[in-house]
Amino acid sequence: MTKRPPRRVADRPDPAEWADDELMSLAEAAALLWPGGPLSVSSLRTAERDGRLAVVSIAGKILTTKAALREMAKCSASSRERSTRRTQASRFRDELMGRRGG
Repeated sequence: MTKRPPRRVADRPDPAEWADDELMSLAEAAALLWPGGPLSVSSLRTAERDGRLAVVSIAGKILTTKAALREMAKCSASSRERSTRRTQASRFRDELMGRRGG
């Protein structure tokens, strides 16, 4: 039995219909960009926890964008690159929350 995609993905199943900066849940991201795998919601949560995926949490929902997913997909072999991505992820979250860095 195939799991049904989230409603917004069912309404717009083509990733080109989503703006690069449009917020989507991790479930929507996995269903939209990797409908048959290899990445799942759990994979995306792990990437967020490890600082490889920029997210913002609003009302208890973890949200990301196609641009952040594209950045995550770039190879990052060194811990220095991962540290830089964590910083970028923090900036992304702050920008979405309307905070300014100094």
